[in-house]
Amino acid sequence: MYTLASKNKYGESCLKRGKAKNMNRLIVACCAVAVLAALPSFAQQKPYVVTSQGEKVRGSEIEADAAGNIRLQTDQGEVTYQSGQYKRAFQPKPEQVGKVVNFFKSEEYDKVIKYAPQVMEKYKYLGWGDMLAYLQGMALVKKGKPKDALQVIRRGEDFVQRYGDRLMKAKALALQKQGDTSEALKILNRLIEEGDSETAAFAFNTKGRIKAQNGEQKEAVLEYLKTVMLFKPSEVGQTREQAKQRAVQLLEEMGDPRAAKIRKLGK
Repeated sequence: MYTLASKNKYGESCLKRGKAKNMNRLIVACCAVAVLAALPSFAQQKPYVVTSQGEKVRGSEIEADAAGNIRLQTDQGEVTYQSGQYKRAFQPKPEQVGKVVNFFKSEEYDKVIKYAPQVMEKYKYLGWGDMLAYLQGMALVKKGKPKDALQVIRRGEDFVQRYGDRLMKAKALALQKQGDTSEALKILNRLIEEGDSETAAFAFNTKGRIKAQNGEQKEAVLEYLKTVMLFKPSEVGQTREQAKQRAVQLLEEMGDPRAAKIRKLGK
């Protein structure tokens, strides 16, 4: 038998014994279970400031200086908010931010590393600090510089607004690449508990990769199967297919005939 320690929002348990038996149950469950989850979306918005009292003041133009002081152009004229007099400020996606995003999508990581800090200085107080830190941090991870990535990510944590989950994903990967798997797993467990479907699937897969690297093949298969079991392809894109392929590969390496059952899922 295996011992159940605690459960998270997906109903997964911390398993201490009987991993083979549990894996068999998961494989059977994979063929029938899927959980629907909606991904968050953000509507187009005008610039705004949320004051210390919680009031949202909208405007037509917004600007922040290096100290975090905000100037907002409203229908009643220009309003200035000194640093510390507001909770957060937001500007719809600036063109410069979009360019950094496109550099990242096209895997031009050197350009991301070069330009993201400049754009970060201009827009970190306007709702884009966490996104830009994520992009630069991930680019540094891709370039094999996890230590530098962690420095960027930690600075970005001071400006978290809408993309905190992405920032934590980058942090977990940087920690993993640096060899600090214990801290990486803590973050991944938090993302599973608090993140959306796509984030949770990423976390399960990353845990699977860490387990496999540590020689824990059966445990790795369990993590990959959670992605296969809990999410539909429409919810998490290629993440589910990647999990399925990796689970099949590991099962085949272990000579486990159940690999054939997993391969047929989703067809």
